[in-house]
Amino acid sequence: MIASLSLLVLLVCSCKEKHPEIPADIIPVDSMVHIQADVELIEAYLLTIRLKRERDSIGVVKYNELYAKHGLTRESYQKNLQYYLDHEIQMRELYTKTLEELNKREAELKAGKKK
Repeated sequence: MIASLSLLVLLVCSCKEKHPEIPADIIPVDSMVHIQADVELIEAYLLTIRLKRERDSIGVVKYNELYAKHGLTRESYQKNLQYYLDHEIQMRELYTKTLEELNKREAELKAGKKK
């Protein structure tokens, strides 16, 4: 009985370690998904620009637009991204949901073109 109780306590504690709460000063996953989807689109666009100088200058403009759109600074975005990079489970969730968001946006674009 004591061994079973100890095992149960161990399992409950290990589950909490795997799913820590996101700190209040970190953007929640569901909001970060929209930011990361926009980042992926910016990066994909920048890959289409051949000249490095042009790509770099357009990249600065696009990222500044992203920060303004989401009420961020470069530093706050980096801080939030680093949090997710340091927490594997949350990062997996973020990227899974980001891919879903990108697929949703693509489907909406295709549906809009058919009309």
